[in-house]
Amino acid sequence: MTERRPSWFDTELEESLDPVAREAISWFNRLRADRVSEKDQRAFAAWLQRSPAHTQAFQEIEDLWRGLSKLPEARRRRRKAVTRRTVGKGVMALMLAGGGWGIYRMHPLADYRTGVGERLAVQLPDGSRVDLATSTALSVEYEPRVRRITLHAGEAFFEVAPSPDRPFVVEAGAGSVTALGTAFAVADADDRVLVIVTQHAVSIDVGVRRMRLEAGMQSAFDSAGIGAPTAVDEAVALAWREGRLVFINARLDRVLEALNRWRQGQLVIMNNALAAHPVTLIVNLEDVDGALHQLEDALPLAFTSVTPYLTLVHGR
Repeated sequence: MTERRPSWFDTELEESLDPVAREAISWFNRLRADRVSEKDQRAFAAWLQRSPAHTQAFQEIEDLWRGLSKLPEARRRRRKAVTRRTVGKGVMALMLAGGGWGIYRMHPLADYRTGVGERLAVQLPDGSRVDLATSTALSVEYEPRVRRITLHAGEAFFEVAPSPDRPFVVEAGAGSVTALGTAFAVADADDRVLVIVTQHAVSIDVGVRRMRLEAGMQSAFDSAGIGAPTAVDEAVALAWREGRLVFINARLDRVLEALNRWRQGQLVIMNNALAAHPVTLIVNLEDVDGALHQLEDALPLAFTSVTPYLTLVHGR
């Protein structure tokens, strides 16, 4: 695999940044420490609130995290090609996203959490079992009349211990999923929640709307409603539980999105024509980066590693 690792953090680049960006870099360095004090977290929150420009900077970071193609139009006009200077600026924002912005997404009060690339199996007090996928956070609240789970982020698979008098409810996104003596998965994405049932059935509730979802089916919901059920291949959709990711004729951009959830840093596709290329691939979660070599051998693409935080995917 061809790699290009420029020395992007130099005086020329640093001098090109505005004061807000420099402050952001300083905060990034502080927040990347092994232990971040409550004092630092409060000071960071105060810095964000001090100026609308800080909020705007973090909005741009969020856009960058989703892909360089979504940078603001003014910045795109200045970038007719991917140059060392502009990639460097993007990397600094991306690094900050991985540090400071991530403070808001780590859910420090959650009962159970996994980091990037981690999996965790948990036995709950009632005997139910939960498997957490990468970058997942959930909280458990058992009351006399209900067993309530809050999925803050990520994906989890639940095997529910029977207790007819205490329903098992998973709250995620705009709705909730109630087990009907079952095993099922819930994945909280940015704009929707996906539910996959492997045994028996669940009830999905969004506002006043309710739908029963049977085993072997999946459905997604958001604040607008609940999608129609469709058949699902559990061996593919839930392969992460066995330490694998499986893609069958999947779009390349969807494959890269999945890999991004299981590895440090971000893969950003630079060629829209490549995005729709079909991919069939099995990924070992113990060696996610090995999948990049497989893709590079099988497809007309190349990976350019700019920093450990950013890898560009482009045609060759």
